[in-house]
Amino acid sequence: SALLFVNAQAGGGLIGSDTETPLARGVGYTFYVWLSTINLFSTSLFWAFMADIFNMSQGKRMFAFIAAGGTLGAAVGGWASYFISNSTDSDYLPMALILTGAALFVVAIVVMLRLDETAVRSSHSRLGETSRSPVTMPGQRIGGGFFDGLTAVGTSPYLIGIALFIVCMAVSNTLIYFTQANIVLIDNDTFSQQLSAFALFDALAQTLTLLTQIFIATRVIRRLGVGWTLAILPLVTLAGFAVLAIWPIYGVMAIFQAVHRTTRYALSRPTRETLFTVVPPSERYKAKPLIDVFLYRGGDLAGAGIHALLSGLGSLGLMVAAVTPFAAVWSALSVALGRAQTRRDPAQQPADTGPLPSDTRAETAR
Repeated sequence: SALLFVNAQAGGGLIGSDTETPLARGVGYTFYVWLSTINLFSTSLFWAFMADIFNMSQGKRMFAFIAAGGTLGAAVGGWASYFISNSTDSDYLPMALILTGAALFVVAIVVMLRLDETAVRSSHSRLGETSRSPVTMPGQRIGGGFFDGLTAVGTSPYLIGIALFIVCMAVSNTLIYFTQANIVLIDNDTFSQQLSAFALFDALAQTLTLLTQIFIATRVIRRLGVGWTLAILPLVTLAGFAVLAIWPIYGVMAIFQAVHRTTRYALSRPTRETLFTVVPPSERYKAKPLIDVFLYRGGDLAGAGIHALLSGLGSLGLMVAAVTPFAAVWSALSVALGRAQTRRDPAQQPADTGPLPSDTRAETAR
């Protein structure tokens, strides 16, 4: 809202319209970078808080349903943008959408403050000490220095593995985004047409994601385990680019984007958040924003560079050739992270220490 006010006061013109000036374009770029950063940071802290409340076993059951709330909001936003863009071609459309998003951010702030208060009051009575991961109580300050997050990541092989997974995911997301953008911009001319196309991509992906989170995700995570569930995303990425290299058309891109985003948000997101349930709270709150924001954006930058290089060669086949070893390494890393999490979780240790006592075997059989 402040950026729009500054732009209007300076006579910058309407962002995204024919009257857009260099100032308005700069305001738009600034807003995009700021929104992308604050969105990642706030989401990272939210999931760190969830990992503070739930342990690894509970996270496998609950995180997919928690993520479904975010997906529902994204689906509503996608469909709303699609219908609004098809109903008007007003120059005020970009500004109206930005102000609506700002208002919803205010609502999110209020909800998060209330959630924090509720967690503090009910930490003992509702959750109980036996159901919590090894954490500091909600509301208690973590403390520490500015570079503690960097130190935590640099000295922990487990966190380094998570960081590499995030970077791989960011690279794949960026490659897909630019490929999608090229197809959309070629087939659509006006701002409303482009917005409608992107909104349709988003709405289809979010709807499919929501259904997967509610009916499938928890079963997949519990059946395959964390490692193999994480490995689904790199395999989907490889398969999608392979099909797109054969049929580089709008419909194939829409299906690929929907399946990839569904896998990323419905399966990969809640699964990878369980990786932090076995991390001490000090490391979690300091290292997680570094991984989710700084390294994620670093992966975006790397993905943009890779796409520019491969686009210069002018072949999706070359991109598939580049993605193949990348996906293989990414898949192996996913499985390794799942095994590392199991080794770090105290609740999983008794299963590997030897035969169960006779009374426990009888209880298990029942």
